[in-house]
Amino acid sequence: MDKIVKGNVEEQDFGGKKGWFIGHMACPDSVFNNQNFEVKWAVQSKGWKEKGFGVCEKSKTMCVLIEGKFLFDFPGSEEKVILSKRGDFVFWREGEIYSSETLEDSVLLVIRWPSIGDKKYISE
Repeated sequence: MDKIVKGNVEEQDFGGKKGWFIGHMACPDSVFNNQNFEVKWAVQSKGWKEKGFGVCEKSKTMCVLIEGKFLFDFPGSEEKVILSKRGDFVFWREGEIYSSETLEDSVLLVIRWPSIGDKKYISE
């Protein structure tokens, strides 16, 4: 196994899941394959919107804003969270229904654990 790996997460294909570069979705022999957690480098243009509402039934999620402005809507908790300053974050537990929308061109780091690919869309 390689001791040092370098590259650019925006230019790599880590198993067909755009932006996800650590987790169960990485090739089995990759240093990035991990069942405990997954990490995504998310680059979204202004106006992008989640396809309805989603839920991860067994995974926790944390999103950290690198740049831009991003909205998360949690209808079950009747809460909306806007990330607008570098380092702003939002965390939610498994089972929380959410949607998201890009208010300005944005870059986020998304961490989800465990890495089991359990996101489901519950409405479109």
